[in-house]
Amino acid sequence: MTFDAPDSPEAAYLARAPKAHRRRFAQVFTPPDCAALMADWVAGARPATLLDPAFGTGVLARAVAALVPGVAVTGYEIDPQIAAAGRAAWGGEGALDLRVASFFTAPETRFEAVIANPPFLRPGAGTELRAQVGATAARIGRPLSGLTNVYQLFVFEALMRLAPGGGRRSCCRRNGAMPIARRRSRIGS
Repeated sequence: MTFDAPDSPEAAYLARAPKAHRRRFAQVFTPPDCAALMADWVAGARPATLLDPAFGTGVLARAVAALVPGVAVTGYEIDPQIAAAGRAAWGGEGALDLRVASFFTAPETRFEAVIANPPFLRPGAGTELRAQVGATAARIGRPLSGLTNVYQLFVFEALMRLAPGGGRRSCCRRNGAMPIARRRSRIGS
């Protein structure tokens, strides 16, 4: 993955963080053009509050804050190393409350907008994930498959944090584990 500027916070983090560390936390950065598109959509509602449940280096929240001066951003990041990079990259575009904690343990605060590039961990990624599948299923009042991955849990939980009456949200969508060329050959196109 490349970034527009070689001195971007994302490029600096990639140069510093070992691949094994990034893989452990399922860290994949949102390309700048995608971040800009997502931010433009979310910023169109001029939200006063924004949630980024998988903050990383803050590329998505920074993009919204650049378009909506004064937006109050709450971010969650479980990895202290990338959270430190995100905090350093913030640069004062608005109020930032970055919590080094699991989003799944966050209080049920409501936000006017959500922007996210949630991690994608395969089903069965451990006992904590299985427990979270059960907890999220209970919160949404619907059964969830044991094949549910953490990405889907982030989306469900983030949607439940939108202010009453809804709000704007934008989440990067994963294409699945199978390469597209292989998927096409399997469906005969």
